[in-house]
Amino acid sequence: MGKGEGDPDTYQSDYAEFIATTQTSLDCVGVHTWSLCSSTRRGVRPIRACVVLLPSAALLIFQCLVLLAMSLQSFHPMCVHNEDCRVGMWCAPSKGPGGYSREPGMCDDCRWATGLSNQDFGKLPIRYREDAYAAMTEPDLPLSETLASAVSYCAALDTQPDRCDFIINFRNQLTLGPLVVLLFVTSLFLMSLVSDMDKHTQAYNVYRHRLANVAVAGKATVCTLLASLIFSLRRFILPGIATYAYATLILAGPATSGRSLPLSAVLCGLVVGFVYNIDSLLAVTVLSEKAQAVVREAFADMEANSEERTGELTRHQLPHFLNRLFATCLGTLVLLEVLATETMLDVPIFRLDWDGLPLSWVANPTPKSCTNVVTMLGTATILTVVFFTFGWSFVHYVSKTSAKWATDLDATVSPMVALMTAPILSYIILHLGYVAFP
Repeated sequence: MGKGEGDPDTYQSDYAEFIATTQTSLDCVGVHTWSLCSSTRRGVRPIRACVVLLPSAALLIFQCLVLLAMSLQSFHPMCVHNEDCRVGMWCAPSKGPGGYSREPGMCDDCRWATGLSNQDFGKLPIRYREDAYAAMTEPDLPLSETLASAVSYCAALDTQPDRCDFIINFRNQLTLGPLVVLLFVTSLFLMSLVSDMDKHTQAYNVYRHRLANVAVAGKATVCTLLASLIFSLRRFILPGIATYAYATLILAGPATSGRSLPLSAVLCGLVVGFVYNIDSLLAVTVLSEKAQAVVREAFADMEANSEERTGELTRHQLPHFLNRLFATCLGTLVLLEVLATETMLDVPIFRLDWDGLPLSWVANPTPKSCTNVVTMLGTATILTVVFFTFGWSFVHYVSKTSAKWATDLDATVSPMVALMTAPILSYIILHLGYVAFP
């Protein structure tokens, strides 16, 4: 029997395997993968390896800050006059390193204007104390910017003083048509998360392969710890913050932009997805062909030697299953936050006063204010990410097929990073997000 008369898969299998292996590495180039691959090149000293990892860590932190800033500004936009805010909110003083300021201010729930005017500090969030009252009663303030004018403005326009007006308006717009669009856009958003998580899993396998078989000086403890931080940020923190930003923009979008809910949902998905996936676009822009080749060759080497070097661990599907489970948890969280906003606001743990962190853990005094919406979204997201992170570490610790993962620094570092990163970044945004630059 001639060669052409047999089963095509028999004599084309080697070529097919080559094509399949090549396809998996075509879109591997990114700032993160370049940092990880460059830090594990043969002969790289520990100090240089750590320096090369810094761009990846810096980009991840920058992405988180951008997403958090978008979230904060969507719920508490900058303002100068009360009329700059949506219905049910007033132009409160913003807090920065130098104290409270009205240049610019920040929109906040109308209920705090009356309480601040009465100096009833025990029934106000922590940020509204004597110094905030002093900032709103300065003698040189224009009449339209005084606390008294804010109280009058809110008394005339705040139609739902015990609830958040724009959340009520959002729910009134959420008919069947907009709901279908919202579900569709959310599904696309989650698919993009899963795609990036799978790329991250592949990058993790490449890093572990190179650390074991290529790197000479890349095994230094500091470098390994920094790499574990990067993996934790990209595996858990960035998807969590992206989900938080997506939920906040969805809820605040129609009230902020004046657009219809379906159009606002599409734009929110595009904006968050763009920030989330900036890694590849940035790499194409700033990395030379030689730098990109380092990444492609590293991925090709791992794929070519995965059977021989890493066996079942690399080919095991547990990480990919957990990626989809994590995305499902985040998607469920988004739907709960959007469809049951006010119900979740009734739960005390979701009303933590973020302005008091990390010195004190107290709840905002009322359950239905616009201030509590953003803290509810943040707290719910952090709890979801933290619980999943601990679950991920436990699964890999008890899994016999991933014994090597149990000894990795990641299983220890990831829960700590999840517990600390989001509150720290949120604290930075809350206290620096309204600083005016000349």
